[in-house]
Amino acid sequence: MPDPDPHADPLAPGGRVRLVVGGAVLLAVFVVVAGATVLLLGALRADDRGGDDPAAVVRANFEALREGDCPAYLATFSAADRAEMGQAPCRQSALFGAERLGGLTVTATEVEGTGDAAVARVAGTFTDGGAEQSFAFDLVREGGGWVIVQ
Repeated sequence: MPDPDPHADPLAPGGRVRLVVGGAVLLAVFVVVAGATVLLLGALRADDRGGDDPAAVVRANFEALREGDCPAYLATFSAADRAEMGQAPCRQSALFGAERLGGLTVTATEVEGTGDAAVARVAGTFTDGGAEQSFAFDLVREGGGWVIVQ
């Protein structure tokens, strides 16, 4: 009588080893994919607000205003400021859009500060009248990235 195939039955001694090894490999793949997903989502959240560059946060703020993207605009502010502002900026549509900032050309951005606080100074000119404007933004580190505080 021939020996039964140990790989045909997972409960057979040779089949158990294959089942355990296969399960361990699947678990390892799952852990790696889950870890990579968590890291990627964290990086994307930081990028939404400009990441680790205060000047990028200010640029994202201006770009959101220019494009009329209220959620992106609000994302550049601290959690406390977002809670205080609520959705009011989104309802004040005159604040947003190319008609307000479309003619602004940013000529300089300087960032001063160390540690967890910075000030970004932005200079720009409007193409319709050539008037130079300057803006200053206070920023702090929050949630792994920089955000504007009012």
